[in-house]
Amino acid sequence: MKNHIFISLTLFFALLQFAQAQPVPNKDTAWTKDLWPETITGAKFTPDGSKIVVTTMEKIRVYDTETGEVLKYYDVSNITNNIGCMDLHPGGRYIVTGDLSKTLIWDLETGDTIKSLNIVPYPVKYSADGNEILINYDYKEGFNSYSRILKWNLITGDTTPKVVKAVIYAMNISKDGRYFATGEDYPYCFLHLWDYQTMTDLANLGYHESRIQDIDFSADGKYIASAGYDGYIKIWDIENRNLYKSFNGDTEPTEIETVKFSPDSKFIVAGIRAGNNNTKIWNLEKDELIKRYPYGAFVDLDIDINAKYIIDIRGGDYSIYSMLIGSQVM
Repeated sequence: MKNHIFISLTLFFALLQFAQAQPVPNKDTAWTKDLWPETITGAKFTPDGSKIVVTTMEKIRVYDTETGEVLKYYDVSNITNNIGCMDLHPGGRYIVTGDLSKTLIWDLETGDTIKSLNIVPYPVKYSADGNEILINYDYKEGFNSYSRILKWNLITGDTTPKVVKAVIYAMNISKDGRYFATGEDYPYCFLHLWDYQTMTDLANLGYHESRIQDIDFSADGKYIASAGYDGYIKIWDIENRNLYKSFNGDTEPTEIETVKFSPDSKFIVAGIRAGNNNTKIWNLEKDELIKRYPYGAFVDLDIDINAKYIIDIRGGDYSIYSMLIGSQVM
């Protein structure tokens, strides 16, 4: 009997160790992780690229980038079980999450919540200096539903709202903190550029034929990338306020879910759900597709500061976390 128990425990811990960081034969894959039946809702590299913060609906994990080892693990189901979005503080110690009832800030060292706001956000973003949080949430006016953008000052606790007569689905803040951009859902699907400090709408840059799913600013401050459900990745010139170039995600009907500039602003990475599910990298200067991974970053996408790794996140039925090497093209 004791032998049977010992063998069972040995097999259990062996399987647990195997599940923590499974090597895969593809030469471009550093390691992959399957968190099923959990649903992954976000992932970000820490500022130095050494760690990865991953949220599921009711858990927060911190991984070692090189090894896949779990460094921190917090089951937060007693506080929330429906985390839907997240962002990482520029300093790397805190994250902000949004669920179906509130916005929460977490200390990654302790797993404790340190601030909360009774607003349901999607999405939610830290400001460039980490002192404020930009929140998009639903706002009803009579029978109509619109979006309201709210700036939450974490030092004073003050909130500054801005009503937008549109349904915003995507939002991001420029790396220098001067601007933020919003992408709209159907029927208009416009991309707007805003002044961050004054929350003034500076320009309607253009549109997609279907919902704008994701937005990113280039690190050099020159461009905005937008991912559309119309199958296009569009690059917008901030100074000239116009479309710079665009890329068709696939030869088949596609939905572009995620988009990200490389740290040197020379490459664009996008995750594609429909058609041939994959994640692709384009050289912006040459207008050339240079890399294709056989996975689609449906939920979240990030590139570490050293441009060595890509986080490619799938959620829903897949719920797979994988990290792919991209250094040969970056």
